[in-house]
Amino acid sequence: MLVLIIVGSVLATLLVAYIIILFCIYKKFLYTPQKGQNDEHNIQGVLKLVDPQKLLMMVDKMLSIPYEDFYTTSYDGLKLHAYFYENKNSNQYVILFNGFRGTPRRDFSSRAMDLIKDGRNVILCDLRGHGLSEGHTISLGRKEQHDVVTWVNFVREKFGKDAKIAVGGTSLGATTVLLASDKLPEDIKIFADSAYPSEKGMVKRIIERKKMNPNFCWPFVYMAALVFGHVRLIDNTAENVAKSKCKILLVHCTADTIVPMEMNKKLFEANKEHVQLVFYEGLQHASAYFNEHEKYQKMLNEFLDK
Repeated sequence: MLVLIIVGSVLATLLVAYIIILFCIYKKFLYTPQKGQNDEHNIQGVLKLVDPQKLLMMVDKMLSIPYEDFYTTSYDGLKLHAYFYENKNSNQYVILFNGFRGTPRRDFSSRAMDLIKDGRNVILCDLRGHGLSEGHTISLGRKEQHDVVTWVNFVREKFGKDAKIAVGGTSLGATTVLLASDKLPEDIKIFADSAYPSEKGMVKRIIERKKMNPNFCWPFVYMAALVFGHVRLIDNTAENVAKSKCKILLVHCTADTIVPMEMNKKLFEANKEHVQLVFYEGLQHASAYFNEHEKYQKMLNEFLDK
């Protein structure tokens, strides 16, 4: 009896320790929002990628532009928020989704202003768990992809079935729109900057960059997402892209150490008929727009106007 009590106590202790470890992993990697996350002047995560003063100046300009708040409801009952910048003479709507723990008005400050200047309607969406959108779990695109479909349907219902719609994103936002690509009508254009081909691949890459064993750590991250985020990280972005009929523009930087170039090549190879891949030499993760501004904007306009 004593042996059973000791064994039971040890197992219970190990179980409690395991659950605590999973919770800590969830809080660090998947829980949202983190402290300061929704501060649109918080540029700690992008200081090495772009000129900080230039970025802050663009953010301030973006924040000064009048907008309308849009709200809709996700498939699982969350209130989702977006900023709408109207061009009354345009029937083109560009819907943009922010990156991991980013804000759309910071992530797309310059890009959005250029799109508005070019005469397009722009909708900057707070991904679930970001900004004014509800939710507390970043599911790396697993749930967010359905929010892309929700916003496309929202725009069609509000502005008419003949509205010309494009969706785009950076990093997590890019992967999110690609995961939704097989669920969107084929007349929707998609552009994705610095996307990753699978949730598992991206998590393992992050673990590797932290000098840890990805094969050992991945099961802990998977279980943390399942137990505390109620989400299974099983999506493979390339599989969704392969089934898409939409025109897709992939943008990537060759010196990206967060999402290596090879990852985007897999997305291109999944559907060469519908996918165009443009890369920028020697630049880091999601920094092409800031460092090759005119070239990037010309490329984006040509894609949207085809």
